[in-house]
Amino acid sequence: MLGWVGIDQPMKMRETSRAVDKKLQVNNIPKKKVEILEPALEELNNRMIANGIPVDIAQKACGDIRPFAGYGFNLSHAACYAFIAFQTGYLKANYPLEYMTALLQVFYTEEDKVIKFVKVSRDMGIEVLPPDINRSEIGFTIDGENAIRFGLGSIKGLGDATLEAILEERKIRKVEVIKKEDMTHVPTELELKIAKQQISEDSNSNFRIEEAEIGGIYTTVEDLINRVPKKNLNKKSLAALCYSGAFDTFTYGTTNTRFDFMAHILSIRGESPDEELAAAISKYSDRLKFEKEREVLGMYVSGHVLSRLAEPTNWEELDDAMHFTTVSLTEAKVIITKRGDEMAFLRCDTLEGEKDLTVFPQVFAKNKEGLVPGMLLKVGVKGSMNWQRNKKDYIVNSLTIPKKINKEIWKRIEENKPSDQGAA
Repeated sequence: MLGWVGIDQPMKMRETSRAVDKKLQVNNIPKKKVEILEPALEELNNRMIANGIPVDIAQKACGDIRPFAGYGFNLSHAACYAFIAFQTGYLKANYPLEYMTALLQVFYTEEDKVIKFVKVSRDMGIEVLPPDINRSEIGFTIDGENAIRFGLGSIKGLGDATLEAILEERKIRKVEVIKKEDMTHVPTELELKIAKQQISEDSNSNFRIEEAEIGGIYTTVEDLINRVPKKNLNKKSLAALCYSGAFDTFTYGTTNTRFDFMAHILSIRGESPDEELAAAISKYSDRLKFEKEREVLGMYVSGHVLSRLAEPTNWEELDDAMHFTTVSLTEAKVIITKRGDEMAFLRCDTLEGEKDLTVFPQVFAKNKEGLVPGMLLKVGVKGSMNWQRNKKDYIVNSLTIPKKINKEIWKRIEENKPSDQGAA
């Protein structure tokens, strides 16, 4: 770092080094604390000049150090990064499908990164498909010439034991089976042992043992339920698979929607739809489908609730100019300011993934009744760089809550309102 100091100036070099150790606090440079670095650089610059180092060299030295409070590497480190960047850039340019599949597979448990990389894939013209009970593996895989398939491991509510049981039963394998007339039974180890003993004792037994292939794709949901052990496939697992789209391959020609198909699954189990499912069936909309899909996958895959409502937004480029778009509210955290006013931090779905929006008291007071999860909001947003957090804050300066597209949520709000106190 101090290579600009002449080799004929050992005393000055030692003095400068002491200044670096004491004032520059080199261990703090990687922590990206500008407030520590700037005063130290000023002190360093003054000490170097005081020790006879030319002003232009002193300024250049400080200039070389300054970027490290942001994001900087030494030469050997930067060379390694450059080499890796070249390799990944080559793969992305020449093998985009394979590259994006691998990237999604590496980060398939990190929801925010999956949302980001799915958007990148689609922007590159690659289709991203929902899970499929017969085609998906645990992670993301290539499906066809230009598509990436979600893995079953991305579905919330499926444990490791369930995933393993589904995939293991799907494998085609040869086993010994007991055949009796037109019936075929896959025996347990104990049953097979007993059957072999009976055949050895009585050659005229009315059953026989043969080798047969079992496994393979699931032909119907009934086939799945019969083949996968019940302990590994409960009602919650079946619902998660259904709402994620993994059973869409079974629904064509049988039911109209995933909610109808879930009712069909319950009927196989001898159960009836609960109140929530019955309401979803009677008041079906694509919005309900997409929201349920997001609930189990962490994002919209087969469609987006905002696709016909929101304007695409380059969030990183937002500045003082107001940008208008539509978002879907997932969470609202209300706090009290020092002045005693209410404001809120909103977690919202956008076409570009989840974003955090800030609503200050004046705007919040006009809309607080409607800030409930699921509500679609029309917002006017400005971007402001937060240097302490090293990220942008998104400030809502304008907010309206449409009545028509949110009518079901508004209806629930009205139904849950307490009756007026003191009414006659």
